[in-house]
Amino acid sequence: MKHGLRFMPLVVVATAAIAFGANGALAGNGSSVLQATVPTGMFFDVNGVPTLYVFTCNENRVQRQDGSATESMNCQLDPGQTPPSKAVQASRPTPGLFPGWFSDFFLNGVPGFTGSIFTTDYHGVLTPSGVVNFSATYAAP
Repeated sequence: MKHGLRFMPLVVVATAAIAFGANGALAGNGSSVLQATVPTGMFFDVNGVPTLYVFTCNENRVQRQDGSATESMNCQLDPGQTPPSKAVQASRPTPGLFPGWFSDFFLNGVPGFTGSIFTTDYHGVLTPSGVVNFSATYAAP
């Protein structure tokens, strides 16, 4: 028993480093990484009609020193919504309806957020199982 306790502090420190590192980390090149689980919504083209869906996402944001950033998210439709019968693409920006994408990290006030908040460079897919995969690239301000 005494032998096993010697390794306990190492396990606790390693576990804490992994847990806290998942919320915000600094890459070797000065970039920072944020992670959050947030609610969001997006328009998808269903049979040619922009249709709003609401979902909860596990999101990652890599912020570079020049202010540019990349986000990726894996999401699940919220209960009570019917997913499309086939995979559909996220709607492209439409003046007056959907100008582009605002970062969920910015909109939800995630600590550590810096850089650009808006982009029209994004790609998203909603599957019949209700899974959404999305990525966005933000230019430096």
